[in-house]
Amino acid sequence: MSSGLRGFLLTAGAFVIWGLMPLYWRLLAEFPASYILCQRVIWAVVSLALLLILRSPQRLPVILAHLRHPDRGLLLQALAGLLIGTNWMVFIWAVTHEHVLQASLGYFVNPLVNVVLGRLVLGERLSRAQQVAVLLASLAVALMALRLEHLPWISLTLAGTFGSYSLLKKRTPFSSLEGLLVETSLLLPLALVGLLLLPAPSAGSPSPWMHALLLTTGLATVTPLLLFGAGVKHLKLGTVGLIQYLAPSGQFLLALWVFHEPLLKTQLIGFILIWTGLAITSVDSVRQMGRNRRSALATP
Repeated sequence: MSSGLRGFLLTAGAFVIWGLMPLYWRLLAEFPASYILCQRVIWAVVSLALLLILRSPQRLPVILAHLRHPDRGLLLQALAGLLIGTNWMVFIWAVTHEHVLQASLGYFVNPLVNVVLGRLVLGERLSRAQQVAVLLASLAVALMALRLEHLPWISLTLAGTFGSYSLLKKRTPFSSLEGLLVETSLLLPLALVGLLLLPAPSAGSPSPWMHALLLTTGLATVTPLLLFGAGVKHLKLGTVGLIQYLAPSGQFLLALWVFHEPLLKTQLIGFILIWTGLAITSVDSVRQMGRNRRSALATP
């Protein structure tokens, strides 16, 4: 198997898992979303720590030293932790309260949020295709806010928190695995306090099977990240940008075909506007990749 094909399969596998993740969280719908989040943070820390010990045990003392001596990098990791924790909470709540369509919309919008943040924070220039895409996405949000009489807050929160999280990750000193361990470790005290303060599920409901399933939340968090981390090394960023639409597409199809959520006419128009913008930027990205390839071949 070629390096490119292997990278494609691993990366696509990660996004397929993320696209199917609502099926997993829906199994845990008997628990409050806040309780699921606390359990997820705890077991994610355990899973990530064990994985790091197995893969790079020499890095664990470095991370512990970093945690003991706060600096600007640790502050950025803490902010990143709050953002990803908020993102997890809203996504779990959306899935367990039958709002998977809104969740999928948030992850369709996310690439465009990244573009806007790059322009506002990093000073990156927007291409004409990106400007059109952002305009269409803004029109879609405005349309849904006016016709549905409320902002699609789930979509905007998911897109905004993950976009901001991605921006912060560019400035943190750790790899994705180490960074996530630091972030979840910083969230761990809040998760433990949350479990103490939250009312415990009543005896007999949820079932022992559901309680056992909670133990796998760390594995569910880490597995797609590992696949993504292994695959993205062998792919160009533009290719990853195209593959990432597998996740919200899977969530969208699950919402319609499995969870039978109603798709209102206004929502459909909003999706079409955003899909059109994404198609424009995707075509532009493919063309730019082709120009870069030709330019590289022409260079002596």
